[in-house]
Amino acid sequence: MRKTNLPDDHDLLKAIRYGQKKAFNILFDRYASQLHHVALKYTGSPDKAEDIVQETFVKVWTHREKLQPHLPFVPYIIRISKNLIINRAKKRLHEQAYLRYKSLVHQDIGDTTENHVFLKELKDLLETKVAQLPEKRKKIYQMSREQGLTNREIAKKLVVSESTVENHINKALKDLKNYLQTYKYLSWIPQLILIRIVLVG
Repeated sequence: MRKTNLPDDHDLLKAIRYGQKKAFNILFDRYASQLHHVALKYTGSPDKAEDIVQETFVKVWTHREKLQPHLPFVPYIIRISKNLIINRAKKRLHEQAYLRYKSLVHQDIGDTTENHVFLKELKDLLETKVAQLPEKRKKIYQMSREQGLTNREIAKKLVVSESTVENHINKALKDLKNYLQTYKYLSWIPQLILIRIVLVG
């Protein structure tokens, strides 16, 4: 039974909107275990469920100005966590597709000198466009694609949110894709191969 001297969700959410971290910590302690149980049912992994809980509450804090204290909090965080789980599942599907296409393109392109020259030309085009990206976007892209850092690691290093990192990466990939597609002699390469092989490496 909850102690009567603890503030209710409504008061905590109002305080969080004003940036009060103590209120945020209370709310986290109150619902983290419940949310972990929900996430575990969908992910089947305690570690993944823990990541979902952490990322969900990061989003709550990051977007605290959008909180609506008069609405129930639990359905709100469950909706956030389910969206995160769905997005991760989509990402895994893309990664699996990338691996399949990478295998295919290696079989199709082969190891000839001509093809090495062709792939080098693609990478040169890519490097040219990367150098032209806005400075912050370029740095985040390079940390992700060239240094192999995760979005979370980049966010910590640059002291920004993971959603900011993800937005910059998505915009960079879109810019690079559009740039490469202007070269008509690349049209024979399936789009997924072009983006996942050339842009990811």
